[in-house]
Amino acid sequence: MSFDWENYITLAEDLKTKRNISIKEAYHRCIISKAYYGIFKIIYEFLQTEGFNPKRNVHRSTIDQLEQAPDPIRKTIASNLRTLKIKRVKADYDSGITMNLQDAEFQIILAKEVLKQFKELKDSEIT
Repeated sequence: MSFDWENYITLAEDLKTKRNISIKEAYHRCIISKAYYGIFKIIYEFLQTEGFNPKRNVHRSTIDQLEQAPDPIRKTIASNLRTLKIKRVKADYDSGITMNLQDAEFQIILAKEVLKQFKELKDSEIT
């Protein structure tokens, strides 16, 4: 059985409610990161089932693949995934900026919106 990447989005929500006041920014950064990775992996693995196999920079390649598709749902997913990724990179690598609860909450909301868009995409391809 493979890992259900949607659990990372759920974990991000759980972390938001259980955050320790003394290390709250670490929680915020973790929430931002996990929300992105959860939805990224769902989409990346789906694209792999369609034959997508990037050799380098899988994150950028995944977004580019969606962006170049004629389907407007894929283009919207690409745009939202790019927004999530930008915030995730800042959370994981930029110690000079502060990540707050509002940043974390936005990331969860956007990740859930992308998940909804992805499910619409899958449903439209089945019919």
